[in-house]
Amino acid sequence: IIVIFRHPISIADLERYVNEHVPVLEEISSLFVSNAKFETLYREFESQKVCYLPVTTFILKPLQRLLHYSQILESKYST
Repeated sequence: IIVIFRHPISIADLERYVNEHVPVLEEISSLFVSNAKFETLYREFESQKVCYLPVTTFILKPLQRLLHYSQILESKYST
């Protein structure tokens, strides 16, 4: 078990999380093309002045953090 910010996370949880990224992004892409209401909501969200980030950033950022944590741990324990 890995402890990140006092929240225990199992390797199986991390694997599921990583493995579900591509299907989630594919579903967003599919909905964007096939569902006009979804496309409108998506575009409205991204055009708001409150949020300057694309929706996909919220999906990808946690994955990027996992990679960053891995690099930190590797550098800390490789010496």
